[in-house]
Amino acid sequence: MHEDGRALQNDIRLERIKTMTVGIKKEDIKILDFGCGNFLLGKYLQEHGYDVTPYDAYHPDYNRLPDKNKYDLCLCIEVIEHTSFPFIELDVIHRSLKQGSLLYIETGFYDIMVEDNVAPEDYVYIEPACGHSTIFSHHSLDLLLAYRGYATRRHFDRNCRLYEKIGK
Repeated sequence: MHEDGRALQNDIRLERIKTMTVGIKKEDIKILDFGCGNFLLGKYLQEHGYDVTPYDAYHPDYNRLPDKNKYDLCLCIEVIEHTSFPFIELDVIHRSLKQGSLLYIETGFYDIMVEDNVAPEDYVYIEPACGHSTIFSHHSLDLLLAYRGYATRRHFDRNCRLYEKIGK
């Protein structure tokens, strides 16, 4: 049910992908849908002519590790908050992306709770029962990714951030 709700955002994501990859033919863009779940977003993007590879460690159909140094764009939609050890997942992403590739992350951030003046115990996004075990602030995710070899490129809104792989 959650994935169906997320799918309503796919038109917005498609427009963002067009913005992020302006000047590149879509058939030349290799996209990794990291933590793809049932691959709804990836299938939607494939219907629009994109080359998308699914990866989800917890889905038996999509749990094959992605190829190294292959992808131009990694989509990490509502995934990073499920990581107990984000370095492991970020290492998989890092080795999958080519130099200069983009990492697009959507998640609920700690900053949203603060901006909306919501107490941590009332912030519905912090919910270990559904696997949300790591909630980042904007700054902490920027620092973590800088440490892992990424430069912050764009903050689309308070839930969506774009990074570029600059380190090997």
